[in-house]
Amino acid sequence: MLGDNNRKHDLTREYSRLVYVWEQMMRRCYNHKATRYSDYGGRGISVCKEWHDIKIFSQWMFEHGYKDGTTTLDRIDCDKGYCPENCRIADKFTQAANKRKKKSNTSGYVGVKLNKRARVKQWSSDITVRRKRYFLGYFLTKKEALDARNNYIINNNLTDFKIQEWEG
Repeated sequence: MLGDNNRKHDLTREYSRLVYVWEQMMRRCYNHKATRYSDYGGRGISVCKEWHDIKIFSQWMFEHGYKDGTTTLDRIDCDKGYCPENCRIADKFTQAANKRKKKSNTSGYVGVKLNKRARVKQWSSDITVRRKRYFLGYFLTKKEALDARNNYIINNNLTDFKIQEWEG
């Protein structure tokens, strides 16, 4: 169990949460039977060799500001793996803002959707900040909806959110 793992890795009980974070990261990337494997290892997300050693991983975490229970490990680019260059310590709100598109997304952009119920084809835009969803409006084009979301991010200085480039 978890206590055995702490002893196995020579980490004390006070670091049990950090051991859990490491175990879950490894499980998602390498265990084909893990429930979230398809979202991680199944799409090529891996853990750098140095972080396969939990002592090196935990040292990096603490050196970069990890605090048990208040911060978490966040990948900066959701399409790249776990390594020092692509990871940061973040609070839960920063991590929640850093999302990739959902599988059901048909627009190609986070927060931009086609309103299928409308009589005329129209796009909507929204953003969720600190558990509160902001509806930004309906637009005639997908680009207008994307621009509205990007402008909201810029105007409200939401540095945790990515500006999405129009790909036409």
